[in-house]
Amino acid sequence: PRYWHGYLTVLKPLSIFFTYREIRYINMFVVNILLAAVAIMLYKHTERGWGNACAYVAAATSIFILVVPISFQYMASFTGMLLMTLAVILNYKKTRIGMAELFFACGMCINFMDFLTYPIVTLGVPLIALLLLSLKDDRVNFLTGLRKIIICSVLWTAGYAVSWATKWILASVVLKKNVLLDAAGQAAFRIAGDAEQAANHREALRANFSNLNYLKCDMKVVVPVLCLLIAGMGFFLWRKNKRRTGKYALILLVCTYPYLWYLVLANHSQIHCFFTFRAQMITAFGILAVLLGMAGDLLCLRRSADALSCDGDRGS
Repeated sequence: PRYWHGYLTVLKPLSIFFTYREIRYINMFVVNILLAAVAIMLYKHTERGWGNACAYVAAATSIFILVVPISFQYMASFTGMLLMTLAVILNYKKTRIGMAELFFACGMCINFMDFLTYPIVTLGVPLIALLLLSLKDDRVNFLTGLRKIIICSVLWTAGYAVSWATKWILASVVLKKNVLLDAAGQAAFRIAGDAEQAANHREALRANFSNLNYLKCDMKVVVPVLCLLIAGMGFFLWRKNKRRTGKYALILLVCTYPYLWYLVLANHSQIHCFFTFRAQMITAFGILAVLLGMAGDLLCLRRSADALSCDGDRGS
């Protein structure tokens, strides 16, 4: 009674005409086509699109994308993320619908289709795509981008929460029992745990991060190197172009969303880390896009400086 289980509106009709194995193949086609479509759109509509497309595919690969079509429970969040990213890119210039309304509708839809796997990807990944699109938009500065992030995030959360609470109310009316009380108890358990399974925020973060680090890299080395690399490139870029550096900082802000999710739903994230770790696709996509983007910007600045130096030499 606590979840909508909306994925059944797709899975049940498919199961009438196809076998379990055949539906998995359908899932594979859907994921591959949508992933390719998003990569192509990022390539065509963002600056240094090749880097953004590569970052996107690499981030999807990092969360074991091969497993997604095989497991029906993973399909809703991943497919929803792909469709939402496409919607953001296609809607950016034409603005047939406001971005805020789009994220609100996304929060409602993913709550209907998913049952608390890694739904935050449908917010974080499209937000990063939105920020990448805004890099070449001179109307967007740091404060404008921050305001847009806050509004879209709040409305996505509102859509997610309202649609979920609606199920509890309707279930209480139909089943003639207090589903609201049951849902509140489960929510408290997912956040704080109980006497047998107490929430451990540090363990929730460690377990999810460990599942992403399947190459078993020494993160005591990798994380500081990444931080120094981003900080160093950001410092040099800030001196030349503060507006772009501010937008990259906003992308890094969105990269923290999975870990905020793990801290809020600590017990759930700790127990189910074997699938909740996939929310870190947001972090992988954002960090790779920022690294490649800043590297490209600095290279262009270097080339421009060299060109000016060559022109000066010719003039003298």
